[in-house]
Amino acid sequence: GFSGGVSALLSYTGGFPLSFPALAVLCSVAARQKKKAGGILFSLVGLSACHLLGVLWYSAVGEVSFLQAFLVASVPYLGKDAALVLAALYTSSYLKRRGIV
Repeated sequence: GFSGGVSALLSYTGGFPLSFPALAVLCSVAARQKKKAGGILFSLVGLSACHLLGVLWYSAVGEVSFLQAFLVASVPYLGKDAALVLAALYTSSYLKRRGIV
């Protein structure tokens, strides 16, 4: 339906993909941590940054309050996103222990 490209980035949820570089940097830092707690912390901070920027964008573009944007655009996905970020952290740790990466 021609819904990709620049128009997708300028839509209500465009802040989420625009925040992916911040998430990637923080998850990369997480993957290099020696202690699991540090890795988990950086991973969740990256996820929080992604959701915060996405919610701020949604709020601005949709002209709704931050709370409304948070409830609509973030809350339904937080659990799944946290599980995926932690699974990626575990996978990178496993691959490093095996000498694959």
